[in-house]
Amino acid sequence: SVVQLAGYAVPATDFSISLWVKGPAQSGYSEFISQNYSTNGFYIGTSPSNGIRLSDRYLTTGLTFPADNIYHHYALTTDGTGTNFYVDGVNVFSDPGTINFSNSGTFTQFGQQFQGIGEQFIGSLDGIRIYSGALTASEVVQVLNSGAEAIPEPATFAFLGAGLAGIMALRRRSR
Repeated sequence: SVVQLAGYAVPATDFSISLWVKGPAQSGYSEFISQNYSTNGFYIGTSPSNGIRLSDRYLTTGLTFPADNIYHHYALTTDGTGTNFYVDGVNVFSDPGTINFSNSGTFTQFGQQFQGIGEQFIGSLDGIRIYSGALTASEVVQVLNSGAEAIPEPATFAFLGAGLAGIMALRRRSR
């Protein structure tokens, strides 16, 4: 399945993304998350050789997608000090460059490439969190270990919590 948001969830600079990914070997290009357009694109995905790609900036990282059909935690952080990519809490890719883009083109999508290009991911995504600013290595491990109370929650969780509280209050009142 593909999910497209009604806007850009990933900030154009200084951000972190945390997500759980599970899947078999991919038969071609695939994206877990994407937004924008070709040449100004942001995505995390795989190449036909199951290499991990981190946007148009890092088309090859030297990393292999663990196609074992078991959930793995991925975290991508980028800010003025560089870009880091973590798998299961271990920093496996680091570069002094940053991922920057302007938000235009296709809104944020999960499970395929922007602009209707396809490149669908066959597998499952879970626990997606997008942060403004780069998480530290210890914060990435805290998110991995569900110690999220030490990490600033994405604003969408607060809205979800308020909405659920409101529904519960209405439900109790109607009894």
